[in-house]
Amino acid sequence: MPHERFGFKTLDAMLSRASELGLELPADTDLSPLARRVGIGAKVTPNALAIHPMEGCDGTADGKPTELTLRRYLRFARGGAGLLWFEATAVASEGRANPRQLLLVPENASHFARMREKALSAAKEVNGPSHQPVTILQLTHSGRYSRPEKEPAPILAHHDGLLDKALRLPEEYPLISDDQLDRLQDRYVEAAGLAYRCGFDGVDFKSCHRYLVSELLAAHTRSGRYGGSFENRTRFLLQVVRRVREELPQLVVAIRLNVYDGHPYPWGWGVSKNDPGVPDLTEPLRLIGLLQEAGVACVNVTAGNPYHTPHINRPFDRNIIDGYAPE
Repeated sequence: MPHERFGFKTLDAMLSRASELGLELPADTDLSPLARRVGIGAKVTPNALAIHPMEGCDGTADGKPTELTLRRYLRFARGGAGLLWFEATAVASEGRANPRQLLLVPENASHFARMREKALSAAKEVNGPSHQPVTILQLTHSGRYSRPEKEPAPILAHHDGLLDKALRLPEEYPLISDDQLDRLQDRYVEAAGLAYRCGFDGVDFKSCHRYLVSELLAAHTRSGRYGGSFENRTRFLLQVVRRVREELPQLVVAIRLNVYDGHPYPWGWGVSKNDPGVPDLTEPLRLIGLLQEAGVACVNVTAGNPYHTPHINRPFDRNIIDGYAPE
């Protein structure tokens, strides 16, 4: 079948084309479930609509929100969603995915607080004084996809026979050390404290799409405290969660979690050892249970790698750089 761009502007047009192609795409027109309130830890959303974390890449050079950033969240807030999940915000400058990614450090904190306050005010202005969205800030380290300046500056948790090649990395490219990971835990905990003092209801420790924490979950070939066994590969995330829950019990902790990488073993997480196209959710489900025991209130499930296998987690209709065309 020849490639066809996705250009539908109405649901009816999409369903009509799906029918022509012999595809079954169920569509529910009853939207009443979206009005239900949802509990997230001790917080309750005014409805079941959520804004997912997606970066605008429009912060200042030192990681503060700009007017463009603020405009985006004012629009989200006015839209009436019950959960405003603020975009990936780096906990360390070297872990920024691009030179305009947001960065939560003490000198930037007041700007995040003002952005949140203005978003909540905008939500009330349009949706009524009782409308109080839950606000979560996603905290991240971009790992192998770090690019804090113009050129890529990957920070690897382990070597990957496919992804290293895609980044044109030599075999001897260094890995982040266990001691560096220990210190990075401190940055996550400090950033969570800053988010709390900024007024956010919760934080999300981004663990998806092959950024650093996600890559650690698949570090089968890594030696030391953070690689090899399930206990070692999940150590970083679980320790950060437990530390934050102990120090800030009133802060909601959420996780955006890859449950399936769609990437060959031993470099993939949540995959069959024999076929990367087949999910094996044994370890992801085990981790979710441990996260729940540690006090995580919400797990936001995703899959794949937008740089390498975009078809797994989202529709796409353009060729990816050095990649493949949609079918």
